[in-house]
Formats: sequence, structure tokens, C-alpha cells
Amino acid sequence: MPKYDNKRYQLFKFEGRYFLSPREYSGYQWMAFNWPSRAPLGGWPDGTGVPPKGVPIDDYTVRLDPGLTVQATTARRYDLADLTQHDEVLRRDVIKPGLERITPSSAVPFPGRPNWYLYVATGIKGLDGKPPELGCTPSERLQGARTTMPWKGLLVLVRFSGSHCDDWPEIYEEIIHVLGKLQEVKP
Repeated sequence: MPKYDNKRYQLFKFEGRYFLSPREYSGYQWMAFNWPSRAPLGGWPDGTGVPPKGVPIDDYTVRLDPGLTVQATTARRYDLADLTQHDEVLRRDVIKPGLERITPSSAVPFPGRPNWYLYVATGIKGLDGKPPELGCTPSERLQGARTTMPWKGLLVLVRFSGSHCDDWPEIYEEIIHVLGKLQEVKP
């Protein structure tokens, strides 16, 4: 077991590897930050950056769960190339410069099922060399936005409120910033 300052860091173990996460970003074996403030889970030292009182924290929290599987180098939950190859793209919309929303033909709603979309951060090169993609159901506040991404041989599950899907490029950049705080340590 690695030695560390447990007042400053949380120790995680994923796939037999140890990592230190700054305590202000840490839950139990996961990391998180608030959106759109980009503050750590507990807010900034001056007390700012936290969700307003009375609002569910899940409306503002971006949660990162690293270490889900050893097959992280090839895992992608959604894939625009696959949808395009199989002629499953019903519609493409530019939401803003650097962000497209893809409506797959399989996302055509039926009674009781909300729309889901594939958001693609076209202005960013992701860790796998492709633009980062996000599956999103904007009407689902609780974890309506999800994706998986490889990071240092681990698979990271990303979850946040569907109400923030239009911020995907900025959220992705903050995810990379926060994951950069996770330090691998030797036992």
C-alpha cells in the first residue's frame, strides 16, 4: 500500500494499480467536479462554485468513474463512424462551432421514450485521436449524458445531467484537466 497524505489525497485502486486523487475532487473510487463553475466537488476554498441550495447536486455534478475494465484502449460507447457506415444517421445539426448533434435513426422516439442524440465535439481531438462523443438524452436531468473514454489504460465512465449536453466540448476539456490531477503511485 502506498504511503500518502490522507488529508490531501484519496487513494484509489483500479486494476491492481494505485492512484492518488486530490480529496476535493474525490468520492469513493470516483472523481467529480461541478458544472458550469468547474469547481471541485465540494466547491472552492472560499465556498463558491457549489450548486444553489435546494437544487439536486446531480443537476450540476460531472462524475468520473475510472477503472471499469482492462479493455480500455478500444472501448467507445458511441461511434459516429459506425452509425455513418450503417446509414443510421437521420440528421446532423451544428449546435455551435465545434459541436454537432447527431440524431441516429434508432433514436426516433416512440410513446414514453425520450429522444437521445450523439453529441460530437468536432473541434477537439480526443485521447483516442477522434472527436469526443457523448450519448445524451437532454430531457433526463439525472445522468442523461454518458460516455466512456480510455485514459492511461483504464476506462472512464463519464456521467452528468442531460441539461448540459450543449456544453460537451467545454466539459470534455475540464474532464481532461481533472483526470490530469489523478497521479499513479507505486505500492
